[in-house]
Amino acid sequence: MDEKQKTITFHTSVDMIWKDEHIGWNASEFGGISSILIPSNLLWKPDIFVTNGLDVKYMLSDEQRFVSVQNNGTVRSLTLCVITNECHLSIDNFPYDIQTCHITLASWMYPTDQIDLIIGKRRQNVNAAINDGDFTGNEEWTLVSFDKELHSYIGSDGQQYAMVEYTVKLRRQPIYYICVLLIPTFITTTICLFGLFVPTMNTGERVEKAIIAFGLDGAVMLDVTSNANAAILKDEAAVREQVVQEAPVIKGSTNEFFCIILMVLNREYRHFPLLWYILAVLAASNVFANQFDVYKAITSDYDKNVLRVRNSSEPVVVSIELIFFQLLNMDQHQETITFITTLDMIWKDENLRWNASEFGGTSSVVIPSSLLWKPDILLTSGLSIDNITPEEQRYVIVLSDGTVQSSSFCLITNQCRLSIADFPYDVQTCHMTFVSWMYSTDQIDLVVGKKRRNLNDTINDGYSLGNGEWTLVSFDKELHSYDGSDGHLYARVIFTVKLRRQPIYYICVLLIPIFVTATICLLGLFVPAMNTGERVEKMNMGLATLLSMAIILGIVAGEMPKSKTLPLLGIINTFLAYVNLQF
Repeated sequence: MDEKQKTITFHTSVDMIWKDEHIGWNASEFGGISSILIPSNLLWKPDIFVTNGLDVKYMLSDEQRFVSVQNNGTVRSLTLCVITNECHLSIDNFPYDIQTCHITLASWMYPTDQIDLIIGKRRQNVNAAINDGDFTGNEEWTLVSFDKELHSYIGSDGQQYAMVEYTVKLRRQPIYYICVLLIPTFITTTICLFGLFVPTMNTGERVEKAIIAFGLDGAVMLDVTSNANAAILKDEAAVREQVVQEAPVIKGSTNEFFCIILMVLNREYRHFPLLWYILAVLAASNVFANQFDVYKAITSDYDKNVLRVRNSSEPVVVSIELIFFQLLNMDQHQETITFITTLDMIWKDENLRWNASEFGGTSSVVIPSSLLWKPDILLTSGLSIDNITPEEQRYVIVLSDGTVQSSSFCLITNQCRLSIADFPYDVQTCHMTFVSWMYSTDQIDLVVGKKRRNLNDTINDGYSLGNGEWTLVSFDKELHSYDGSDGHLYARVIFTVKLRRQPIYYICVLLIPIFVTATICLLGLFVPAMNTGERVEKMNMGLATLLSMAIILGIVAGEMPKSKTLPLLGIINTFLAYVNLQF
């Protein structure tokens, strides 16, 4: 929730069902097939949009969005997206406030006599689903209720339109603001009130006391409540530029490429006969000719829009594995991690088989991935996925038995709920969940890849890395299944990464200053107070100590998410502020 911009950003699935009378069929005429999955861009779809949404980001690319079509013409579309929506806030009761946000869906061009909206019945009582994991808040906001209503309105053209309105109520977790705002404010106010009765010896001391009190108030109000992070060198853009660089594309014909190689060989190995060069060129040309023949043979009668299997009772088995993991950044405020990874997928397409002996022994061919059907594997815990390789450079390896090997180099931003109770000696656990979005286990079954049986062995070999602040502790993978909203069983692969914080920065800028401040605070309790200038000096020392703790607390507050748990370091620092009142 961005309180300055008055927006909320959330992860949701939009489920739509309608009937298209033009795409029905008789199941008995097609071997009893009563439903199929086809690309959504081949069908007409209602123009439903979020009227108060500011941005809608789809987690699946256009070519991976499928719809389920029944033989009676019923079409079901399930879309996973990240939506940024308007939310007008009322902060009268801050930090004990409850905010109400409205999400409105409507047809943009069709009035009710052409498209009429109804509310889905898969979840009769959405509020009952708040505690089952399908409807959740974040560390700062708890989901109170989630309601839905159907309304109608008169458009500017005088016709009636329908809209579905979802109402979300969120309650703020106040513990963060109690510790970093209310308590420091109370301490500051108390000191200011006591300062009215502290006798001043002369004009200079009065001015000095006023300056320190003003400085303390400014530190508490400006530094503690600020959202600026501490000065940690986490330049994500620089890391990206260092890790990912655009490589020049060598353009030219196959013959030109081999001619260059042969010219180099000719310079270094002048004793090679020219005949060998000619034979090498001919052999290379023959290999590429065979690959081109294979390419034409397997794609001539191939339809990438539909999954075709010879035995409908056997699912397509898709192997999923993360070969490489490089952490770039952990955004502790937003509770997300950004990393670079290589996603490897292997499956078998029975429509891509050929006899290698008929094509000069060619047993594999590399072709553009856009020409083939691909499983709709989705990272459900992801917020954004950027494929680093351009569309025209994405290829797959196809073997003669129909096995397809796909390897994608991606930049992913993933959710990661943080637990900061042990800060700065904390270990965070993040989960990356991959599923097939539309295909149940009787159509697509997922398995965990076996290229790296123990991912923990890759932590020290350069394939799985942390960054300057976080060290990779473990990297595990598991296969699970779950029941979908349609009653079918779906498979998912969960990769779990554990990251340990490097505490040296916080030891130098937090722990050591807190220790020094605490020592001064405790020694100040035993400094004798007199009615002369020493009393003023003791007051000044107490104010200066409290000012230091306010700045340290501001650094802690700036680094941590606004969760319902607080780091032990912040609790200790707040306690020392109370002790300092003994001055």
